[in-house]
Amino acid sequence: MAKSTKLTLSPTKISAFLRCRRFYWFRYIQKYQTRPRAEFTFGAALHRSLDAFHGATERPTVETLQAQFREGWTTAGFKTPEEAQRALEAAQGILEKYHQEAPPPEAAPEILLREKMLRVDCGEYVLMGRVDRVDRHPDGTLEIIDYKSGRSRVTESQTRADIGLMVYEAMIRRLYPDSRVTVSIHALRPNQRATIARTDGEFAEVLTFIDDTAHAIAAETDWEGVCDKDLCEDCDFLLWCPDRWPGRDADQMSNDNPS
Repeated sequence: MAKSTKLTLSPTKISAFLRCRRFYWFRYIQKYQTRPRAEFTFGAALHRSLDAFHGATERPTVETLQAQFREGWTTAGFKTPEEAQRALEAAQGILEKYHQEAPPPEAAPEILLREKMLRVDCGEYVLMGRVDRVDRHPDGTLEIIDYKSGRSRVTESQTRADIGLMVYEAMIRRLYPDSRVTVSIHALRPNQRATIARTDGEFAEVLTFIDDTAHAIAAETDWEGVCDKDLCEDCDFLLWCPDRWPGRDADQMSNDNPS
């Protein structure tokens, strides 16, 4: 069977394109690899622990949850052992708070999906992404929950503007067309959640945004960089970027693949 040539979009790819088209070119067309980052290590470890917490047949104790986290902990991306240790201690506190404030199993909504990779064909392109959690409430409402491990607060406006939740909502609404859908950011540090329900008009705007982005990516040929100091100085591909090194074009520089 011939492999599909449809454009595949994820929240990460959309965000990368909107951030810098040159970055998108390096990462998703030339397939350069990004370096390990502490915030990704931290977030991924917390996601694994929460998945284990919600997937257990019997609710684990907080001590068990914390021990499981320590067993799977890595220091990839951290600059110093001290920095990694501080992150480990912060995670233990986050898990303790989450465990203490979690509703009892008999009062909790049904968890429909956990850490589930979804893929939905939208005609001209394919949407895909790993949704952290989808709860089904007693009234049938589906709540899409996206964990954020680095935030000390969360607002409804942040939830409304989150690209990941836009993509997840588009996929969930296609998969469960008869269900009411809400979306939430769950900030893990304060253990707080901000939830919104879009009107039909607002969701139509989300679909237009995704469509327009897909068309822009499909039509892009120049892949120009943004040349923004705040964005560029921490870019994984700065050493290979022709915007930093005038006189060399991107195709020439792609021969020196950093991966």
